[in-house]
Amino acid sequence: MGAMCMQLAKTKLHMVACIFTLCFICVWSTWVYGATTLNLPGAYTIGLGGASATGLADTGLTLRNPAGLAALSDNRIVWETYRVDGMQAHLLGLLQENQNGWSGGLYMMYMDGQGSDDYFDFGYAVAAGPWNGLSLGVTAHYMKGAKINEAMSGWSLDVGALQDFGVIRLGASMRNAWSGGAGVTYNEETGTGVPQEIRAGIAIDLSAVELRLDAVKVQDAEELVYAGGLSIGIQNTKINGGVTKEGDTLAYSCGFSLPFKTSELTFGAQWENGSKPVISAGLTYRF
Repeated sequence: MGAMCMQLAKTKLHMVACIFTLCFICVWSTWVYGATTLNLPGAYTIGLGGASATGLADTGLTLRNPAGLAALSDNRIVWETYRVDGMQAHLLGLLQENQNGWSGGLYMMYMDGQGSDDYFDFGYAVAAGPWNGLSLGVTAHYMKGAKINEAMSGWSLDVGALQDFGVIRLGASMRNAWSGGAGVTYNEETGTGVPQEIRAGIAIDLSAVELRLDAVKVQDAEELVYAGGLSIGIQNTKINGGVTKEGDTLAYSCGFSLPFKTSELTFGAQWENGSKPVISAGLTYRF
């Protein structure tokens, strides 16, 4: 009787989570937090405070640390949608499982400019490895459009590395390591180039419990950004929480990942005092 009650409660939890996530997918969509950007950390990663340097097989890694894609054990079609402060964005990705030490991901991101130019980002990420736990990755993408004071028209190259020791993982990546193209600017007033973003992190993975910590340095920024997240697995469902610190500003996040036989629902939200929350949801199909 106790086992039946537990199974029934679990089924109801899954149904509520599915309805909750699908409502957000249908009603909301988004652009992600931070001025560092034009990168989507993924709905799952948002729930972990944005800590992504050591992530494994996550869609958002195509724009964070592509080396983590080497952990892909299946093919995936992923759709993620985001919303914050009236801005909307969608990410569609196709991820290829690791075969003979190579895996990759093709993605397209679109953002509604809300009165200004719409923004598009197309890219392909490839990861090699692992060799004794070491994986390397690179993402090449083309950007065109505008977002607030950011104007983009050109290409950019991101690189990353990940060392997996089993319980402990170390990761590092550089976004916009190389960029080029006519009119590629980050700030229309100063005309400065697309800023580089260097990210390093550590993860402690105990299977049912995972802890991630990242430190991020954005070019020309005076202070480092710190991100941390904790994921707890309950009956294959992962409940996430995290915090991001930039100077004296703290942002908090939460989320969950709900797997099924051939699909997975993810949800993430991040908020800070006095600002509207970032809300994100994703649907993954595995084959």
